[in-house]
Amino acid sequence: MRALLIVGLLLNCATASAVERIQLTIGRLQSAAVEARDVTLDWQARGGTSVSADRVQLPQLPGTSLRVDGHCARLDTAAAPRCSGGRLHAADAALGELTARFDLQLERIDRWQLQLNDARATLSYNATDGRIATDQLKATLRATLSQNGRRTRFDATLQLPAGQAYVEPVFVDFGVQPATLKARGQYRSTGALQLDSVDWEQDGIGQLHLDGKLDTTAASQRHQLTLQLRSNHLDALLASYVQPALAGTPIQGLTAGGDAALDLTLLNGTVEKAALQLHARQLQLPGFNTELTGLRADAHWATDTATATPPTRLSWQSARLGRVPVGESQLDLQLGGRALRLLAPSRIPVLDGALRIDTLALDALGSPEVQANFAAAIEPIELPELCRALGWPEFSGQLSGELPGLKLRNRRIDVDGTLSATAFDGHIEVRKLQVIEPFSVLPRIAADIELRRLDLAAVTGAFDFGRIEGRLDGDIEGLRVVGWEPVAMNARLYSSPDDRSRHRISQRAIDSISSIGGGPTGLLSRGFMSFFEDFAYDRIGWRCALDNGVCRMSGIKPGPDGRGYVLVKGKGLPRIDVVGYSTQVNWRTFMAQLKGLGSSGPAQVR
Repeated sequence: MRALLIVGLLLNCATASAVERIQLTIGRLQSAAVEARDVTLDWQARGGTSVSADRVQLPQLPGTSLRVDGHCARLDTAAAPRCSGGRLHAADAALGELTARFDLQLERIDRWQLQLNDARATLSYNATDGRIATDQLKATLRATLSQNGRRTRFDATLQLPAGQAYVEPVFVDFGVQPATLKARGQYRSTGALQLDSVDWEQDGIGQLHLDGKLDTTAASQRHQLTLQLRSNHLDALLASYVQPALAGTPIQGLTAGGDAALDLTLLNGTVEKAALQLHARQLQLPGFNTELTGLRADAHWATDTATATPPTRLSWQSARLGRVPVGESQLDLQLGGRALRLLAPSRIPVLDGALRIDTLALDALGSPEVQANFAAAIEPIELPELCRALGWPEFSGQLSGELPGLKLRNRRIDVDGTLSATAFDGHIEVRKLQVIEPFSVLPRIAADIELRRLDLAAVTGAFDFGRIEGRLDGDIEGLRVVGWEPVAMNARLYSSPDDRSRHRISQRAIDSISSIGGGPTGLLSRGFMSFFEDFAYDRIGWRCALDNGVCRMSGIKPGPDGRGYVLVKGKGLPRIDVVGYSTQVNWRTFMAQLKGLGSSGPAQVR
């Protein structure tokens, strides 16, 4: 700006002394925003004024070197230098070309006004680090800038009607979705920037409004901004601006169609308040295999829990978790700080049953020390429907139960009391349930499990194992699971005491149990025994003491002559006892053997 004042002084002198022409060459001009070399000024009394610079470099765009030419057809120096009808041309082989018309009035170093009437540019730029690129990006700018003392005011409109731009990780094709940016405000030499309004509008995407104050000095974090986002094209908004940022996260691939309104208040670089209104016809989370239809959210949040915020309501018409259908539901919540509270009990239909949530409270969300309280009940769900939805073999019976109280503290989930469920026409109870590091790669689970009077026909009917009739009890004590694989337990499965139901076991089931215990198979398919499809039995019993990946097995009692152990004690004639001989087996080998039973085909009867 000092150079311009020198030029103005020379021009005044030239006018006063009737000089016909002045030429001035400056080797280098430099400021924080621009550096220019080989600057030439050519003033002619009758031909206007021209300014050129061979190399203009912008620190914000490394690798560029522009050739700049400006011409002022009419330069009035009677009072303060004033250029009317000026033209500007700038070109760079890597960046592209810019043309503009302007008016400039310069009164003194801290009082001037610049009017850009029609600035047009076509930009093709590639940053050396690959993070910013444009291809034939067309831009039109109209702006007024004025400085008065230490304050610079600006009012600008930028149109982007065509071309493409990439700013990592976002890519936008403005030929398909043109955009307009309007900005108005003022900047002070202290670094304070006042944004009266910044409005971004993009066809097929939506509108963004920003206003407030911020300090642009590097060492300061004094910001106070409000942001408003409105979109009736939620699918396009997510695809262009949200999905690229979600790549590599659990929610990558998020899609939704509908409209959204987001309001944020930011203070010193952090969000102070937020409000979201969302109407999504359909929302999909492929990473969680989840889909919601008719989703509505009216959410309100503040970082200060003492700030009163309206309650949050979340509802949907239908949903799908994996292949499990979920019915119309509504959650009323209170959000604040890092906490979430369920304001009223909620019933969520699942298949032909429901999950009834009585208590839900989360604290320290977003931190490793997250805490939770949860209590719910499962209203009866028919197991065949659930199994079909999950792609499992079909079990008969119902699933129901109570989740009396779940607490998450210090990265550990503890369930108060007993977790109970009804399945296979029997009863299952889980006690002392703990989940340690539940969100880690290798969560650890500890529990004691009690099975009572399960219908064996329903259990075995779900697998290609053979058929067993009767009732089954079980006790699994000291269960320890790491990474979803059992590593320790004392397990016992046995016929329910005082069970007076029919006790029958098929040839296939006998072979399967004998195989598990390391005994012979296929013996019943030879001789007169092959004429019997099933046999009566008195009791069934199996034990496993699992430790360090090895299962030490036993049965009801020792086998004949002290060899092996009895797994099935026969009854009546013909009497069949099933004896196992493997006392130690690798757990993974044992589980692979169990899974292989169903693929070995039915027992042959000859």
